[in-house]
Formats: sequence, C-alpha cells, structure tokens
Amino acid sequence: MTKESGDLVGAGIGIETHVQLGTTTKAFYSYPSHYGSDPNANVCPVCMGLPSRFGYVVVNVYLSRICGFVLHWCSQFLA
Repeated sequence: MTKESGDLVGAGIGIETHVQLGTTTKAFYSYPSHYGSDPNANVCPVCMGLPSRFGYVVVNVYLSRICGFVLHWCSQFLA
C-alpha cells in the first residue's frame, strides 16, 4: 500500500457471535419462542419485520444479556 498509487485500502476484521438465551419470548416482541418448533410457526407481522409493523424491546432479554456480560467480566477478577 503506497501513497503514490492512490490505493489507501485496508482490511477490516469484525467478530460476530450468536448465543441462545434462556428466555421464553423473542427479543423484540412478547410472542413465545419455543425451541424445536416448526419453522415459521411462532411468527407474526412484527416478528417478520414487515413494513409499517414496529416491535418493541423486551426488557428481560437485554437484562439477561447485561447480567451475563457483567458476570463474565467480574469472573476474570475472581479467578
């Protein structure tokens, strides 16, 4: 990568993780989510993200994520 050629392109690397939380509802709607049920059995217009359908944040999902992060972070100092 040289300035003379005008190519100022670099590589960017990102990490994405997926976890399954032990919640009884979905993250953006209080519709139940049953693991192992048929595909598209527990959906509605809000869950599918159709236009003009707005969901809301289920607070318990995010509280469990935050508590899990804090416990993991604190366990580094207790070990």
